[in-house]
Amino acid sequence: MENFSVLKIAKNLLAHLWMLILFAVIGFVGAYVFANATYTPYYTATSEMMVVSSEGAQINVGDITTFRRVIASYVKWLSTSDFYQSVADESGLELDPAVIGSMITYNTDEESEVFEVVVTASSVDTCKIISDSVETMIPRYLNGKYSRVAIHVLDGAGTPYVSANNSIGTALIGAVIGLIIAVVIVVIWEVFDVRIKSEEDLAKRYEYPILGTIPEFISSEAMASKTSMKKQPYAQAYAEAELKRKQQEVQQNGSKEDK
Repeated sequence: MENFSVLKIAKNLLAHLWMLILFAVIGFVGAYVFANATYTPYYTATSEMMVVSSEGAQINVGDITTFRRVIASYVKWLSTSDFYQSVADESGLELDPAVIGSMITYNTDEESEVFEVVVTASSVDTCKIISDSVETMIPRYLNGKYSRVAIHVLDGAGTPYVSANNSIGTALIGAVIGLIIAVVIVVIWEVFDVRIKSEEDLAKRYEYPILGTIPEFISSEAMASKTSMKKQPYAQAYAEAELKRKQQEVQQNGSKEDK
């Protein structure tokens, strides 16, 4: 094993550029195919609920702070199996309360009297039905819990939207992973490659000076083959010239005999 400088590693990577490109392409295509094969569309509907004073109640700045704190209690009530069962009954869908609970998410903000209700489902119809049922049941379920506080729908969910298929992003991640794997393979291969490839490798491995080098020898058969190949064009040209000269002599002799 030998020490590698950054420059030498860079040279080795450039020498194996084809391998880096190949692994990156394989990673890109593989991740793209995998992302599309495993993609399952999910539909999301988001509605906003607002905590306000009950009808006829006077409010002040302190009440607004109280409304914000009340939301935390509301979310706990809305996360019970009893509420999920009421949503299931309202929707008319034969779904377990735990399943409905897994579809609903609440997003709160400590600085606001508004909180979001996000419904996610694998079917657009199911998402719409559950979202509408939640919007109906939340005010009905929570109003009356506090005497001076009420809740109403600030913004309805509307039509659910489908989640995007980020196959290109996944493919790019696959390409990066493939590239990293190729780099690791090249570096490990070069680190554990103990073959001497140049005078520089020999000088680094041994402290003795290099007195000379042995040139590359070529066998007599290989040399004769190379010489023959080099001579072939000239031999062909000579043969053509000789044939042409003989044809001219024959023509000249024939002309003399006619005279």
